[in-house]
Amino acid sequence: MNFITPWAFAAAVAVAVAVTALHFLTRDRLRATIFPTSRFIPAAAALAPAWSRRARDLILLGLRVAIVLLLGAAIASPVWNTRTTMIRIVMLDRSRAVANPAEAATRARTVLRPGDLLVAFGADGTIADRSVLDSLIRSPSRGSLSAALVVALRAARAHPGEVQLSLISPLASEEWDQATSAIRALWRAPIAVLPVALA
Repeated sequence: MNFITPWAFAAAVAVAVAVTALHFLTRDRLRATIFPTSRFIPAAAALAPAWSRRARDLILLGLRVAIVLLLGAAIASPVWNTRTTMIRIVMLDRSRAVANPAEAATRARTVLRPGDLLVAFGADGTIADRSVLDSLIRSPSRGSLSAALVVALRAARAHPGEVQLSLISPLASEEWDQATSAIRALWRAPIAVLPVALA
């Protein structure tokens, strides 16, 4: 477990130590002393702060310390460490911009692992089955990087773990449009680009 703001929990620990110290600072009766005159002595019993050597009200002390530590932990915002799986999304360009579809399919096979997602895009981006790698027919239309990135972003948001994105494409200028840069900015992590020959 980690804290987003660990200083808040450290401050709570310091306050708990102070509360514990103040708990043992009690007001005890002073020892009786003989005075030559009694007109300046108050009628009530004289009390003064002193350190107590005996532990009293331990349940009350425990409650105070627990409340301080729980408040500090709540402010510090704990984050539980959970194991997350990592998948890779592979975007495979199958548009007319690819000179050799077999080369692109071979690149995709070397990158893909079990459980990874394949987004093969021609005119539009679609999550594809690995059987698309056996079909070496490329799309006669131009590819759209924007559409493929949108599909990859949706797939990444549906996955709770860490996601890496690999792009197998010649990155032809015809595949870019006005929205491509804005959509690319939504993907915070780096994108691994595996270039292939341009048709």
